[in-house]
Amino acid sequence: MLDLDAPILPGRGAAGIHLGDRLEDVLRASAGLFTEARVGNACLCDPWSTSVFRSASVDLSHRDGRVSQITVHNGYRGRLRGAVGLGSTPAEIARAIGPWEEVDADVYGIACLPGFAFGVAGWFVTAAHPGLRTAPIREIAVFAPDELGEPGGSSESGESGARDGAP
Repeated sequence: MLDLDAPILPGRGAAGIHLGDRLEDVLRASAGLFTEARVGNACLCDPWSTSVFRSASVDLSHRDGRVSQITVHNGYRGRLRGAVGLGSTPAEIARAIGPWEEVDADVYGIACLPGFAFGVAGWFVTAAHPGLRTAPIREIAVFAPDELGEPGGSSESGESGARDGAP
């Protein structure tokens, strides 16, 4: 069932898995590829998930027996709109898709694309740090933005904080 070349579909799915799929069905079809890790706040964009099922390249968060977030990493080859994937940079996102913004500490989203978030290699004190633009993406998460908050949406102040990748 796991397809490491499947496209990344914000708010819908990745790795051939769809948000809302029954977790039990996904785990059965994946024949032992996943192991469960029970930790609080385990997921990039789903703070309500109490555990995550991890594999070498895909992690699954869940609530109520359904997949609520899919995070891809380590060797996943699928791309977003054929242009952005693991190893891409925030500067490449800005050129290919649109402005990006920090939505939580070290979690970034694309301003016009709810249901998509990414993390980069390294740690940056602020989103304005010049090295952040060229830091490679190390993980990408897709989730249902209406259920989990909306990375890529506006902040409470009404300002999006979107960045075009410029220092």
